[in-house]
Amino acid sequence: MPTDLIFDLDGTLWDTTAACVTGWNQALSAQELSLRVDEALLRSLMGLTGEDIRQRPFGDWPLEQGQRVLEACFKAETDQILQTGGQLYPSAEVTLQALASRHALYLVSNCDQAYLDCFLRLHPGMAAIWQATLCHGDTGWPKDQNLHWLKENAQITQGVYIGDTHTDQQAAAAAGLDFVYAAYGFGQASEPCTTLQQLSALPELLQ
Repeated sequence: MPTDLIFDLDGTLWDTTAACVTGWNQALSAQELSLRVDEALLRSLMGLTGEDIRQRPFGDWPLEQGQRVLEACFKAETDQILQTGGQLYPSAEVTLQALASRHALYLVSNCDQAYLDCFLRLHPGMAAIWQATLCHGDTGWPKDQNLHWLKENAQITQGVYIGDTHTDQQAAAAAGLDFVYAAYGFGQASEPCTTLQQLSALPELLQ
């Protein structure tokens, strides 16, 4: 039976850090705030839910102010991504199309709906390969619950989650999925059983 493949987005399929830094700093400047972000900070936030992100740079602020500023930053980052694009990892589209001929492919991310829409709009050649996509913005659930829901509803009996962080590894384990660690991404994993050094190596790894 072919293995079903579920992919994380940020740090696994693409990198939008540069566009996000520009968008966030434009939003912060527009609101006359002195805070500025850099790539290191935003990379540390990739893969978190919106609420977890808010608690990092804005955790000491009043809740409503932090939420308002974060929403402005999210809007500015998606606008910037649509203007300048994100950086797909090498051979991502070719690799996924090759995999789709032998596996069912799914996409599960902790991002919001507008961010996921950016990815699908910018890369229409890949949009059609997904059996389903699911994000935190769709359900409000953490990644492990979204993975579990997808596993049950898509009737996935043999599935692998491909992600780049320890939290991805934990979410996969909680959902009863095997995990492939994308070591080229943003984070670390704890003694992963399978490590992927570049996305284009995944077809061979699965043989």
